[in-house]
Amino acid sequence: MIIVLTASYTSIPIMLSLLLQKGEEFRILTPDKNIYDFFCMLFDKNYIIFYNSPNYSLYPFKSKGLINKISDINKYKKCLKELINQWNSNEIYTSDIIAFCEFEFWLVRELSRNNNIKFCPVVTVEDSTVEMNNLKGKLYEFINFLVYHTKPKACISDNRVTLRISESYLKSINSEYFKIGIDYVALNNLINEKFNLPNSKYLLLAGGVAGYFVDKENYVMVTDKIITFIENEFGNNNIAVKSHPRFREYYSKENSLNKISPLIPASLIVNNFECVIGYFSTSLCEASKAGKKVITTVKLFNTADTNVTNMNTQYLISNMNSENPILFPENFEEFKSIIKC
Repeated sequence: MIIVLTASYTSIPIMLSLLLQKGEEFRILTPDKNIYDFFCMLFDKNYIIFYNSPNYSLYPFKSKGLINKISDINKYKKCLKELINQWNSNEIYTSDIIAFCEFEFWLVRELSRNNNIKFCPVVTVEDSTVEMNNLKGKLYEFINFLVYHTKPKACISDNRVTLRISESYLKSINSEYFKIGIDYVALNNLINEKFNLPNSKYLLLAGGVAGYFVDKENYVMVTDKIITFIENEFGNNNIAVKSHPRFREYYSKENSLNKISPLIPASLIVNNFECVIGYFSTSLCEASKAGKKVITTVKLFNTADTNVTNMNTQYLISNMNSENPILFPENFEEFKSIIKC
């Protein structure tokens, strides 16, 4: 039996491709309620397992709060061990998207005791993180080892202290790398069978205010200009919008567009559209790999932190298809020229 552990939407195309190509009995294990709901719409819900995990980090480690956290974490561990102990000699597939998830590092380690761990790199996490080699970073790694007995690397991502995959961690769980091609056409056909998607040329990935430090007023102004321009050029029904699963708020003219369920990974529906537009999302990289025209608005917005903008830009460049690069217009005139090409 195949067991897939996925904690992020970014890993869904890889894991779904794996399931379709293997054609074996499977279970999907996730701590994300949105991912759970999405897979329940695709498969028999008895194959999908949702588990609770701590929604907090060991960092910052204040003594009183840390003791309470450790006590709570041990309760989560106890609940999951009953499930883990049922599985032996299975193939467990996961990816680098367990990065930034303290509890999932522990979970994979526990699963590795009696199962074979297959690990797939999905994104270049080094380009979106900065190693934390100071005393706080080392202390974070040490406390994490005491609590979870794992050896990931302390780092900073989006101005927060977190963890990422390290070679010492991968060696400790005896993981094997696996690589699988993503058949976007097959995945797209699967989604089209299950969902009624709008017949539009352009897909707008909404978001940027809550998740990426974009000023709301500036976001609305730029996004409304984009929507108005496309509607004037190609008609009102030629642009659809999809929000992030966690950031579901729509603003201004976004509310008047055809909406796609936020539960569906954007990367699985890009073949329905000619062009994908968004601020910052791994789905932009996936659309680039699928051969679509992709436009990021990262340089059109005024952000509160230029370091975040630079890091997001580097991430997109590192993970896109270099033969079909993501386009980075620096002003609205450039954006219009790209759309008209």
